[in-house]
Amino acid sequence: MTRAPLAALGMLALALALTVAPAAAVGRSAGPASAAVASAVDDNVPGVAIPATPVVTSLDTVSDTDDVYRLWLNPGDVVVLSLERSGTYTPGFDPAVYLYAPGTTGIRTTAPVAAAEGSVFPKALTFTAQVTGTYYVDLCAYTGAPTGAPESGEVRLTWRVSTPVYRFYNFTNNTHFFTSSLAERDLVMATWGHIYKYEGVAYAINPANNAQALFRFYNVRSRSHFYTADPVERDRVITTLGYIYQYE
Repeated sequence: MTRAPLAALGMLALALALTVAPAAAVGRSAGPASAAVASAVDDNVPGVAIPATPVVTSLDTVSDTDDVYRLWLNPGDVVVLSLERSGTYTPGFDPAVYLYAPGTTGIRTTAPVAAAEGSVFPKALTFTAQVTGTYYVDLCAYTGAPTGAPESGEVRLTWRVSTPVYRFYNFTNNTHFFTSSLAERDLVMATWGHIYKYEGVAYAINPANNAQALFRFYNVRSRSHFYTADPVERDRVITTLGYIYQYE
């Protein structure tokens, strides 16, 4: 039997399992048209790099309606956002959180790909990225459109990004194969279904918390895969066992 040619993965990291779900596209208000609002670097895209969770900031419906943060996502990555009011706030303060796709030129002129609005807190959304690029998280001082007296308060955003690790069962030798690459998953499913049975998401990794690399080898004799997180072992296998283990 010839080996199924798999694209190079490079590395994986380990974390707990996570259930993921895509979010639907939504719309939002164009915002206040009259008040003279001072421009700040975080008022619109490209915003600022998102800080470590939790993110605590203040918003108001007159002078600081939006705080925009950017983060990078790869296809298959799952971002989870949860927004709460924190500290002190006016009675009518009803902030929302929006997510914008790569290529967004302005939060007032582009529809978000996901949103958490309404009057119930925490406001949470889960979104699965389909394309690679910079996404934008907008914390907005109001849901819909501001009305009545000015509203203001402090908000607290918690967030995480996780990458699913997909598992296949090789029924020719009773072993499992893992990949965190959505493209590689689709390639194996499309071309090597007679060897590899797709079993779904095995677990998820959090790139921010799990920086340990996991190296992958293909055993040309057993047609199975070998994984190691030890760079010394990786180099020893490459140097001394390269005729058996092909480094991927």
